[in-house]
This record gives sequence, structure tokens and C-alpha cells, in this order.
Amino acid sequence: MHEELLNFMPENQKLTPSSIIIGIGVSVERLDALFDYFKDVKPLHSLSYIVVQTPSVKHKGFTASLMEKYLSLNVEMAEQGSAIMANTVYLSPPEHYVEILENKTIKLTPYTIIENNHFPINVLLKSLAKTQKEKAIAIVLPGKERDGFEGLKIVHQYNGFSTVQDAAGASMYSFANVFAAPENIAGYINQLHESMDDYDSFSEGAIDQILYKIQNQNGVDFSMYKKKSILRRIERRMKLLGHPLETLDEYMIFILDHPEELQRLHDDLLNGITHFFRDEEFFYQLRKTYIPKIIENNIKKDKQTCRIWIAGCSTGEEAYSYAILFSEELEKRKLDIDLQIFATDINRRSIQKASKGSYTENEVSSIPSDWLKKYFDKTGQRYSVKKILRNHIIFAPHNLIRDTPFVNLDFISCRNVMIYFQRKLQEKALSLFHFSLCDGGLLVLGPSETIGNQSEVYQPVDWKWKIFKNSFYDQKAKRNRFHLNALEAGKALANTFENIDERKNLQLDELYLSLIDQFLNPFLIINDQEEIIASSPNASQFLKTPAGSPSNSIYSRLSADLSVPISSALKKIKDHKSEIRRNHIKVTINGAPVFVEITVRRFKFNVRHYPLYVLFIHKELEGIKTNKKEFLMLDQEIYPNHCIQKLEMLINETNSKLQTTIEELEISNDELRSTNEKLIADNEELQTSNEELQVVNEDLMTVNGNFEKKIEELSSTAGEMEKMLINSNIATVFLDNEYNIKLFTSEAANVFHLIDRDVGRPIYHIASRLNYREFLDDAKKALNEMKTIQKEVEADNKDIYIVKMIPNLSNGTKADGLVILLVNITDLKATNKALQVGSHRIEHSNSSIVVASPSGRIKYVNINFCSILGKEQFEIIGQNIFDIYQNSFKVHEFKDHWDHVLKHKSWTGEEYSQGRNGTDLWEKVSFITLEDNEGNIQQIMRVAEDITHQKNSEKMLMKSEMLSAIGQLAAGIAHEIRNPLTSLKGFLQLMIQSNTYHKEYAEVMQSEFIRLESIINEFLFLSKTKSSKFETICVNDIIEDVYLILEAQAMLKGVRITKALCQDVNEVRAVPSELKQVFLNILKNAIEAMEELEGEILIQSKGEEDRVLIMIKDQGKGISKDFLDKLGEPFYTTKEKGTGLGLMVTMRIIESHKGEIIFESEEDQGTTVKIYLPCL
Repeated sequence: MHEELLNFMPENQKLTPSSIIIGIGVSVERLDALFDYFKDVKPLHSLSYIVVQTPSVKHKGFTASLMEKYLSLNVEMAEQGSAIMANTVYLSPPEHYVEILENKTIKLTPYTIIENNHFPINVLLKSLAKTQKEKAIAIVLPGKERDGFEGLKIVHQYNGFSTVQDAAGASMYSFANVFAAPENIAGYINQLHESMDDYDSFSEGAIDQILYKIQNQNGVDFSMYKKKSILRRIERRMKLLGHPLETLDEYMIFILDHPEELQRLHDDLLNGITHFFRDEEFFYQLRKTYIPKIIENNIKKDKQTCRIWIAGCSTGEEAYSYAILFSEELEKRKLDIDLQIFATDINRRSIQKASKGSYTENEVSSIPSDWLKKYFDKTGQRYSVKKILRNHIIFAPHNLIRDTPFVNLDFISCRNVMIYFQRKLQEKALSLFHFSLCDGGLLVLGPSETIGNQSEVYQPVDWKWKIFKNSFYDQKAKRNRFHLNALEAGKALANTFENIDERKNLQLDELYLSLIDQFLNPFLIINDQEEIIASSPNASQFLKTPAGSPSNSIYSRLSADLSVPISSALKKIKDHKSEIRRNHIKVTINGAPVFVEITVRRFKFNVRHYPLYVLFIHKELEGIKTNKKEFLMLDQEIYPNHCIQKLEMLINETNSKLQTTIEELEISNDELRSTNEKLIADNEELQTSNEELQVVNEDLMTVNGNFEKKIEELSSTAGEMEKMLINSNIATVFLDNEYNIKLFTSEAANVFHLIDRDVGRPIYHIASRLNYREFLDDAKKALNEMKTIQKEVEADNKDIYIVKMIPNLSNGTKADGLVILLVNITDLKATNKALQVGSHRIEHSNSSIVVASPSGRIKYVNINFCSILGKEQFEIIGQNIFDIYQNSFKVHEFKDHWDHVLKHKSWTGEEYSQGRNGTDLWEKVSFITLEDNEGNIQQIMRVAEDITHQKNSEKMLMKSEMLSAIGQLAAGIAHEIRNPLTSLKGFLQLMIQSNTYHKEYAEVMQSEFIRLESIINEFLFLSKTKSSKFETICVNDIIEDVYLILEAQAMLKGVRITKALCQDVNEVRAVPSELKQVFLNILKNAIEAMEELEGEILIQSKGEEDRVLIMIKDQGKGISKDFLDKLGEPFYTTKEKGTGLGLMVTMRIIESHKGEIIFESEEDQGTTVKIYLPCL
């Protein structure tokens, strides 16, 4: 099929680095189209190709060996870091993304598992566009997938050349440069390659002529755009024509014959590629970091409006994206800040679409579903922007360079607009943005755009996303950076008005400027000094930038062709004429001659006190006949001579008048000379007087300065007093000496029925809420006797007020008024009463109460505490509580208790001491911290309740229970001892009767004696009432000791003892010998329970909250549920020779340690004993 392509490269051919890279994206369904393309590809010295295909499980992809059969180029699989060489086709490895780096090397990235869909063509084309920019060439041979759509848009955005297979992509890829069959695409690429090499052969003059015609037709000046970008668009138009053209001259002739082509080229030059949330990562960073900072800055500055400018908004997708993000942030913060977004573009058609806010389903596919539902309405197959979002945005056609910029902006986005500008135009745009942004405002540019030499006014915030912060390093320099424009003049006029709403004024300015630009001829406003103070946006074509220092003179800003006739017209209109018209004036605009007509009129503007004139400039249409006389008068050679002649006549006339005036002045001069001599004498006298007056004046100035200073101090004091009175919550009424109201505070209206109109009325005409019949009498008494009167009065609503009448002494001897203060003390009285009740209760409480500082110094003690010590309050307050405890209570653990309170904020427990008479004193003591608002301990309160009686009652109860237990024990002992005694008695009788010693009888009798001794010992231990000394111990140490004692005995009986002890278990307060007895009793029982059974006994210790758990678990016979409840009863045991007293002793020891013992057992399942002891 493709045998004619088997033309291999010579073996000695050397590959060279590629200067032009062509990225090809192909669907696996279109591999035949790929071969059709390469059929006509010729080896070129500077071209290389990178081919990627969409992933598919149904179709097999291409391989290097397969491609080499049909291509005349070198074919390789792309490798990591390999340099891209000319005349080589690089194929993407399976399941890898291919990217092009800046140094023209290849980067491979494996697919990630988390991605549901892979778009390798988009990845390749995006990297191609960002690295090769306008030299990027992209070919997409699409299938059913969307892969390649986003990447091709980026190539088009960077002015690269994009080609799509016509049958597959004409509908979706409408922005592509060429749509062609695969076999014809190679021809376009060859032509493009030749045009890149032969760019200099194109006539720049032809390009300028085309741009000049576009400007005349559409008013858009592309002369400062990059020539290569413009040429690329022109070539695209040339190739899209039915019969492609070869040269710009041919295209120029075509435009003259087909004017509609000029509009198509204009639309193509205004690149409108955009979509919602373009660059998702950029918008994520903007939402996460920078939009909150903008809102925070507005809050700090107390700004009620957030102003944003989207320059080059195209069809509005980007503007609506910003509006959504800012709206979400304001809604999240619940702020009532007015969001104003100005979205502008030079393309009026794009603005019309953006203003409608209607988009297809494909266009809104990148908007998150929740935002799409929130901000858009679906109508049929289209989505329309809701009013809640649309009301924030003003769309307007706007020329970024020529038209007036917006001002006081917080944020400007101008992404991918300036990449088409030449450097001078970029600098001008950046200067305008600097002028428009407020200090600290943010500017966002496109990925390949920079701030150039504007680093002095823009600080980088995020280099990756080209976000810069505006900085007003020099306000004067800022003002000098910009030329005169209509907005500055509008500001000058607007400053003369006051109280005009800023937002309405802004919208009106925009409306006026838009109306002026679209429907009025260019005009200038000129003052009587022949200076331009304002201009319409479309008048900029006639203005020039003056060299040197800025000047607004018509001679500096206008060419001589215009300035001379305008100056002449201004002189004539000053002679009370209302209008002067001049026509057929030849001027040069952008190198082309144009004839214009000027009209000068008086401009009525009431605010100005000097005359203003408005100058209209109208371009004459070709072919209009003009008055020959006017034409000759304004001829560029004759007109200056005419002006010179007129000026000479004026000079001669002035000289004649001047000579006559000189002669008259000489006569008057003699008369004035004599008068002057007299005046000199008078002047000397006046000078002497003046010196004396000057001395007096200096003294007066000094006095006046002192007075002014005092007045300022008095004014400041009066202002502060007024603020204090207004904001005071104390009701105050000021009366004059006639008891008329001079001033009152708002709080006074709650006592007297006062309103603002009551000022000047007598106070006794005003009803009050006070039950104060003597009010007027007391007021007279205070005023006449010049003394302060204070009383406590009740109001109708039972509130209590302190009424204080203070005479206002003017000169110390006479009162010229009264100041009446009324303070509501109802809450204060109630608080005082409650405090008194509480204080009385504390003072006479049955508990003893002490309040001390954290260091221990006593601040307060109540009567009960004093009675315990037998001292008065004044003797105790001021002492240290540690000394009190040491001398009176002798509680050695007090220091530990106090440190525990400082650390844990509280402690409760029982304390034992001896009273003054040596009697026992038991108290339940609680230490409570008193803290400030920040949680710092200020004081510690000790509250103690006397529980001595309760303790004595417990002892009595314990004795009663002990007697009862002894009774039970006695009964048990009688039963237990009777059995061995009966046995002893029987054996003794047998031995007496037989009168013979029997060893067997003696051994039985000895075992019975041992049993009796064991019963008596356990009984003695149980009945023993010894004082035990508690110590701070670790239970693990006791367990280790018991383990050593019983380990050998257990091993003899075939039982293993295993320990699982927690190393960081808390310490406990216990009697070591008693705990050892407990563990010995339980372990012995466990060993005996496992007699004749091999097994394991587990001993475990661990901490549980504020307790320590010791668990002993055996694998013995177990105990039935019926017997579990009887454990601990005296003489109850499950062993044949047991007494039950050992377990009773164990339970008593655990009880004395305030612990708990629990038995868990089942028959044939073993027994578990859990012992809980309180930890420190």
C-alpha cells in the first residue's frame, strides 16, 4: 500500500538539533490518517515530529518497527531526557505522557492510577505551546475522544499554527488555522516552514497598509502589535480563501475588491479563546490565598466596595469565573461589600455575547456542578447567568491603550493579552494598570507575560502564576507616568461638586465616554491660556506626546498643521463671536494625509470663573467640494505669511499708541517728582511710627497666640466633655439659675420625660419618675446656699436612685446654675445586700474557712476557724498558713496537699489533728482555687468540716460489729475446737484403758494439736488491733517478694507462676506487711486449688484511672456460684482442712486500705481474684 515510501535515509546522514517541533495527536481510530499525512512529508533540515496517541484497550497502538516501514524519516521511541533532533519522528511509549522542555529535550511521566481519564495529546500540545510559543505547530487527527481540544486552544492562544483533520474536527475545533485532509496537511506545513524562513521577504509596508485600513474601518490600531503574530493571522486568512494567495500584495488587492475580508481579518486578530476557570490550579490558588487577602485588605481599609477590572475579557467566561470566586468568599464571610467587576474588550461582538451571558453545555463543562446550579439557569440546551452574578459585572467595549482606564481598583486581570503587544505598548499598558490599581492592589498576567522594566512599581507575589502587587513608590512619579486623558479632566471637573455618589458618578462617566466615543466627533476642551484640559477618547489620534517636561499647550500637543489655525480661531472667538469654523485643513495621521474641518465654540460651564472653549475636529469625506477662498486662506504656505502681515499691522498700531502714552507720562512725571519729595518726608515719620506699632503688634501677636492656644485647649476639653456626657450612662441635667434646662444626657430621659425640645424649659414643668416631692425645694436650697445635696430616692418602678445636686460656681461666690446627677443604684443595692447575706453566712458558717494567697499568706478567716485556734481574726490574718498548720494542726502532709492544689486546682480529703485541749479533731478538708479571667490562681480557699463526731460514731459501730463478729467467731471456735478435742479425748481414753503407748494414736493427736494451734493463731491475728503505718510503695515490689517465697513450693506441685507487671504503674499508700499477707493468702489458695493439676497462675498489675489493679488468675477447680457469695465468712472454706479465717483476714486488710476485692470463678474453669487499690 505504501511501498513507494520505502526510501530510507543514507547511513552517513548526521542528525542535527531541530529548530521547529511539530506535535501530532492521533486517535487510535485514525492511524490510517497518520500514514496518509506522512506519505507526502519531505525530510527538512529543521523539522522534527512527536506523535502521541489516545489510550485504548480495543485498538493496538503503533510501534517504531511498524512506523519505519512507511516513513522516510528516522523513527525512535521517545526516551527520558533525549534531545529532539531534526528529521526524526518520536513515538510516545505506552501509558506515558510526553512533554517538551525549554531546552528541547523530552520528559516522560507515567500515567497515575488515580486518574480515571488520560489526555496525553493535551499534555503534549500544552508543553509545545509554552516552550515554542509562536513557532509551535500542532496537528490533531481526532476520533470520538475530546483529547487534544484543550491543548490545541493553548497553541492557538500562543499564536502557534494549528491544523485539524477537516472531516473530524471542523465543528469542535473552529479556532484552528487550517482544516484539511491528512494527505494535504503536509503541503500546508511546507508552506508554513518556508514562510518562517522567508519572513523578512514580506513587505512591512504592505502589513502597515493593511493595519491602516483596519484602523480606518474599525477604529482599532494594531500598529504596535507584534508583526510576527499579525503575519501569522494574515497567512491563516490567505490560506482559508477559496484560492490561496502567495504574497501580501495579492492579499492587499483582494481586500480592496472584497471589503468584508477586512472585517474577518479584524475579528481573527482579536483572539477570543477563553473558557471558564482556565488553568484550574491558578484559580485554586487565587481562591485559597489571594482573594481572601484582597477582602482582608478591604476590611482593614473599611472599604465598602471591591473593584475589579478584567481587561481583555473576550466572551465573558473569565469575568464570570472571577465573579463566582469573589462572590463565594464574600458569602462565606457574610460581608456586605459591593462587588464591582468591569469586564472590557476591544471586540464589540465578544462584549455583546458576554453581556448576554448565555453559553452552551460544552462551554460550561468546566464549572463545578454546585456552582453551575447556583449561578446559572438552564434553558433548553443553553445555560444563562443568573442576576445574582450578572449584576456584579459591567461589560463595555474598551481600548486598553487609547481609552480612559478605571481607577481605585483592588484587582486587575490581563491574562494572555499583552503577549501580542510590542514592548513599548506593553510598558504603556503596565503603566496604565499601575495608575488604575490602588496601593497594594494585585495584577495578574498570563503565563508567558512579564512586567519588564516595571519592577519598581510591581512587587512579585507569585512568579509561577504571574501575580504582582502594585506599589506607589513615588506619587509624583506616578502622576508623571501618564499623559493627559479624558478621565483626568473629568476628575478635575468632578472635584468642584460635592456630595455626589461615587458609584453613580462612575457609571455616568463610563456612559458619557462611551457615548462620546461612538457618536461624537473628536473634541478638545481648551482654556483661555490655549492649554488642553480635556479630550475625548477618539481625539487621541490628533494628539502627540511632547518631548521634555510635560506640557498641555496646543503647540506642544498638536502638530503645526492644526495648532496655527486653532490659535487663529481662538483669537477671533474671543472677540465676542460664538463660533469659528475652518475647513480643508491638511494633517498627517499615521503617515497618511487627511483633510479635516475644525469648529471652535464657547463652552458654558458655570463652575469655572475663566472662559473655556470646545474644539470639534471632523474628518472631511473625499470628493467634497470646498470654498476656494477658504482653501487658499488655509493653504499651508500662504497662511503663515498672512498671519505675519496682520501681526506687523498690530505692532505698528501699538507703537503709535505707546509713543503718545510716553509723552503724557513725562509731563506727569515732573508733577509726581515734587509730590514724591513731600511723601518721602511723611514716609520717614510714618516709618518711625510703624516701628513702634510693630513692637506693639509683636506683643499682641504673642498674646493672641497664647489666647489661640487656650481656645484650642478649651475647645478640645469642651469636645471631650461633650463626648463624655453623650456616652455616659449617668443621667445628668444642667440647669441655669432660673432652673431652666440647658443640657441633658440621653440617660436622663429615663428619669425625666425629656425630649430635645425641652431645652430652655423649667425643670419643674417636666414630669419625672421619682418619688421626690422635695425636689424643687432641695434644688433651690443647693443653688441659694451653694452646697451639694445628696439623697437616695425611689422611682415609680421601685428602682433606687442617688440624686446629687451640685451648684455650678462661676466666680467662686455665686452659683449660676445646677448640675443634677442621678445614678441608678438598684443593682448595686441588691448586690450589696446579697454580699452582706453571703458574708454573714460565711462568717458564721459551721465550716472553718480560710482564704490565702498562693504563697500561703492568710487574707481572711471566719469565726469558726478562729475558735479552733482560740485566737482573734486580727491575730491570724497576715500569718502564713504553713506556720499555722505546723504549730497548731501538725499535719505533715499539708505541703503535699498545697502543691497538689497549685497543680491540679483542687484537693479534697480528711485530716487528723489534735485540738487545743489535746482532743482528737477530724476534718473533711477541701482546697478550692479562686482564679482571674485568664485562669491564673489569685487565692486559695480552705473549707473544713468537723467530722470528729462522725469518726467517733464509726469507731463505736466498728466495735459493735467487732463484738458481733467475736460472737460468731466464738460459736465457730467452739464448733471447730470441739471436734479435735473429742478426737483427743477418745484417743487418750483408749491409751489409758490399754495402758499402752500407741505411736499411731500419738501422731493423730499431734496433728489435731497443730490444727488447734492454727485456729488459735488465725483468731489472734483477726482479733489483733494494732496501729499500722502506711507507706508509699509500689505493688510490683510486694508481688516480687511473694513470688520469690512461693515459687519453689509451686514448682514442687507442678504449677508455674507467670508475671505480667506494668512497669509504670502508680504508687499506692499501704502497709507492706499486710499487703504481703494478702498476696500470700491468695497465691497459697491458688496453688492448693491446682493440686494434682498442672497449669499456670498469672499475676498481672496495671493502672486504671485513679486505681491500681492486681489480678491473680489460676487454672484450678474453680468455685460454684452458690459458694461465691459465702466467701469471707468465718470458718467457711472449700478446703478439707481450712478454717476460712485467712480469706476473712485478706478481705479485712483490703477494706482497711480503702480498696476492693472481687472474685470471679466457674467450676472447672479456674478462679480470678481482682484487687483494686487507690493510687496517689
